[in-house]
Amino acid sequence: MTSIPQCKLLAAVLTDFAKKYPMLKILKIPGDQCIEGYPDRLMPTILVYGPNDYRTQIVGLADLGGNNTRIPGISLILCWLMDRFGEICREDWRIE
Repeated sequence: MTSIPQCKLLAAVLTDFAKKYPMLKILKIPGDQCIEGYPDRLMPTILVYGPNDYRTQIVGLADLGGNNTRIPGISLILCWLMDRFGEICREDWRIE
C-alpha cells in the first residue's frame, strides 16, 4: 500500500504529541490492517477512547487544521471531545 501524505503528517504530529502528553496512550495501526477493506479516502482516522469506552472518531484532518495540523489543534479537539482531559485542558494554548 502506498503511503498517504496526510497519514504521514498526522503520524509525525502524534509522535510529538505523545512526547508532550505521556499520560495518554497513542497507537498507530495501518487502516487496512485494522479493518479489512478500510477505504483510503477515510484515512487518517483517529479513534478516541475514554477511560472505559469508545468516545468518537475523527476522519481526515479537516477538523484538526488540514495540512497545517499541529499539536495545539489536536489538543484542543481532544479536550473538546473528552470534555475533561485534566492537565491537557488546563494548559496555556500558546502556538509553539
